[in-house]
This record gives sequence, C-alpha cells and structure tokens, in this order.
Amino acid sequence: MSPKKLRIDHPLDEQYQALYEMALAVAEGYLAHANWLIARSGDRDLHTHLLISVRIRTPGCWSATWAKKVDIKDTSLSRAVGAKLRPTGLATAGRSVTIDLPKGAGFSYKPSTFKSLPKEVREAAMHHERLLADLRKAAHENRALCRTMNNSIARSKKALEACEAALSAGESLREAFS
Repeated sequence: MSPKKLRIDHPLDEQYQALYEMALAVAEGYLAHANWLIARSGDRDLHTHLLISVRIRTPGCWSATWAKKVDIKDTSLSRAVGAKLRPTGLATAGRSVTIDLPKGAGFSYKPSTFKSLPKEVREAAMHHERLLADLRKAAHENRALCRTMNNSIARSKKALEACEAALSAGESLREAFS
C-alpha cells in the first residue's frame, strides 16, 4: 500500500477512495489470475511481463497504469538500460524495474498494448483492462463533479457575501440619515 493517502473532504472523496480501492483489487485479481494461468499451463511456458500499477499521485488523484517489468541482467547492455530507467542506481543486476506504458487518449489502453503476451494471459489482461477503464472513467467523472461542486459552492458563497454586504451598506446608509 502507498504511504500517500487520498484526502477525504466530502462524500465524493469517499466514493473516489472506493474507486481507488477497487482498482487495487483489480490489479491484485489480474496478478492472481495470471499466476493461476501460468501454473496451469502444463507443457507451455507461459509468462507475463505486464503488471498493473495503482498509485496515489497527489492527495486528490490516483492512477492505474500498465507497467512493463524489465529484468536487469549482468550484461553491459542490460546495466545501461537499468541506469537509464533508474538513474539513482537502484537498477542493479538481478533486480527488476518497471516502466509505465503510455495509455494515450481516452480511458483505456489499446488492445495492441497486450499483443506481446501469450493468448491466455492476453485475454485475462484485456478483461482486467476493461474493468480498469470503467474505474478510470468513473474516477474522472467523480473529480469533474467534485470540481463543479466546489466551484458552485465558491460562487454561491461569493454571491451571498456580496448580497449581505449590499444589504448591510443600505442599512448603514438608512441609519446615517435617520
């Protein structure tokens, strides 16, 4: 779980938190299903190098992306790739690093993103991506509604303050001439 937390200010934030937790469950479900498929493959050597990364970016934003797992080997080319991916030196031989895959426009990844996976795992990945796309769309709508609601509250507050100031000024004026 991420050390960052989502900010909860009103019910829309609670719903956004629930969408985040469901995205975590989808990521966990994909990994469990892919591992189950790999274990049942028998004579076929199945593998997956794509994972789902669900992260809290800011206290008001989370993201669910697909990431490619890259194993760093003890070769000069592999170490160079590792140094490029993790310039801080965390990519050493024997470790794995992940690269977030670009999603592009819209809420879902293109099916071609998963073409490098074996057919059985690809179908599971595409199924879980459809679930994530629904969650991303709902989260986007939630944040848009939250912004709209906050802007509406701010406009209402400003109008109330302006009306109250005008009424107060009128009352002061009447008292001054009484």
